[in-house]
Amino acid sequence: MKKVIGISILVLVVLFGILGHKASEDERREQEAVAANHAKLLREHPEIAEAERAAAAKAAVAQQKAAAESQVKERNFQRAVAGAKTLRGMMRDPDSFRLADVHIIAEDQKASGAVCYQYRSKNGFGGYTQGQAVLTVKGKIVADSAATWNAVCPQMGYSELHEVEIAAGWRGLLGGENY
Repeated sequence: MKKVIGISILVLVVLFGILGHKASEDERREQEAVAANHAKLLREHPEIAEAERAAAAKAAVAQQKAAAESQVKERNFQRAVAGAKTLRGMMRDPDSFRLADVHIIAEDQKASGAVCYQYRSKNGFGGYTQGQAVLTVKGKIVADSAATWNAVCPQMGYSELHEVEIAAGWRGLLGGENY
């Protein structure tokens, strides 16, 4: 009885394999037929072919633009991380430095690429003070300048606080919880 069941299962497996192969062969034939019909349609209607070429070119341009924007965003992010590390090093007590917020100014704004930081750190008397700093587009950090802050940071972009902390190694995967 067991032998009959084993043979039956083997026959079923072989049949499904053959049928599966036939199904993939049928699918291939169907794809070839669709491609042939599409080619015929394009020969008969050149305006459709032109529209497809234009759509493909437009998609390629959009893809290139998205890649360029992504590169700019990554470059600005890396600048924000480096600026936060530099700002921390400028403190009287770097170990007390805590970021409260980080904003990268969007590319469509006047000061695009600038980075606005809000932070806390210990002062000379041991108390915590709040501060603001701007990493200018030229790479200079301007700390506690109301004029610079008001000129650049009212147009603040999206917040990057947690991402900058993680990338700087002050929180999360790279440096553990430091707060």
